[in-house]
Amino acid sequence: MLLGFLLTLYTAAQAVAEKVVTLTFAGDCTLGCEELTRGNPDSFDAFVKEKGYGYFFENFRDLFSGDDCTVVNLEGVLSDHTGGEVTGKAFRFRGAERFVNILKEGSVEAVSLANNHTKDYSLQGLKNTMRVLDEAGIGWARDRELWFFEKDGIRIAFVSVDYYAFINSAMQIRDELLKLRKNGEINAAVLLMHQGNEYEPKHSAEQRTTAEFFISKAKVDLVVAHHPHVLQGIGIIDNRTVLYSLGNFVFGGYSAVSRGPATNSLYTAAARAEMHFSDDGEYIGQRITLYPAYDSGKDPANNYQPVRVNTEDAAPVIEAIQQDTPWQLPEAETDSSGMAVLPLEYLAADSAGE
Repeated sequence: MLLGFLLTLYTAAQAVAEKVVTLTFAGDCTLGCEELTRGNPDSFDAFVKEKGYGYFFENFRDLFSGDDCTVVNLEGVLSDHTGGEVTGKAFRFRGAERFVNILKEGSVEAVSLANNHTKDYSLQGLKNTMRVLDEAGIGWARDRELWFFEKDGIRIAFVSVDYYAFINSAMQIRDELLKLRKNGEINAAVLLMHQGNEYEPKHSAEQRTTAEFFISKAKVDLVVAHHPHVLQGIGIIDNRTVLYSLGNFVFGGYSAVSRGPATNSLYTAAARAEMHFSDDGEYIGQRITLYPAYDSGKDPANNYQPVRVNTEDAAPVIEAIQQDTPWQLPEAETDSSGMAVLPLEYLAADSAGE
C-alpha cells in the first residue's frame, strides 16, 4: 500500500511538472486583393473600410487569444506602394500596410512568409511586408530565417518553407535545427509548409516527402501546411502530426467562394496543438484539436469572416479531412458555445508512428 501511495504521488508530481505550450494555426490569409478589384464594393478593401480591423477574425478571437501563440499563413504583400508588381503573374495580392492591424486585433502572433505570393511586388514588396510585421511586433518565418517562440523556458523554432525553399535550403535548415537542438537552444520545432496542388482534395507525394524529411531528418515535431486552398487530410509520421492543408481562412483574394464538384474552399479549420514537455524541457507529446469552420459566413459570396460551425454543419468539413486521412477520425464533439470540435488522440513522442 505504501509503495502504491508513493507511486501515485510520483505520478501526480510528474503531471504537475509537465509544461504545456498551446499553439493555434489557421490557413491561407490574404489581407488585401488585386489592384483591378480594389475599388469594388465587394472587395476586401471595401470590407476593411466598412467593418474595421477587428471584423475579420472576430469569430475566432476568443480561441486565438486563449492560447500562447497563434500562427497563420500570410499569403500576399503588405505595402502602400505598387512598384515592382509582377504583372506576369495571374494573381497579385496586396493590402495596405495598416492592414497589419487585422492580425493584431485578431490576436495573431506570427505568420508564415514562404509562399508564392509574398513576392507579388518583387523583393521590395516582401521587404515592406517584413518591416511592417516587425514594427507591429508580429513574428515571421521564411526559408532559412527562423522565428522562435518562448514560454516558461520552452523555446520552439518555427520554420517556413515552400517548394523552392525546400529544394534550395532543406539541408541548411536541417543542419541549423539539429545544431540548435544539440546546443540546447530549442526544445521543439514546427514546420509551416506551403506545398501541394491547388484545389486538390488529397495531398501529394511531394507534400509527404517534405514532411517526412523534416520530421525524420531535421527532427521537426509538428507540420502545418497550406497552399491547396482546400482542406486535406492528416498524417502521422514518427508520432508527429502532419496537417496537410488547413484551407483558406481570411482570404481576400477572391470575392466569391470557389466551389467545384470535388472540392470546396468554403470548408476550413483552425487547429490547436498542445505541445507537452517535461519539467526539464524534453518534448514528450502533443494533442491536436480541430475546430471545423467555413471561411465565409455568406456563401457563395465571400464576406472574409470565417465562422465556426455546429456538428451538423461540420459534417462535410470533417468528411473533406477524412477522405485524405488513412485512419478513422473520431466523432465531433460540441463545446460550451455549441460549436463543433474534433479532438484527436494524444501522441507520445517516444511511441512508434506511421
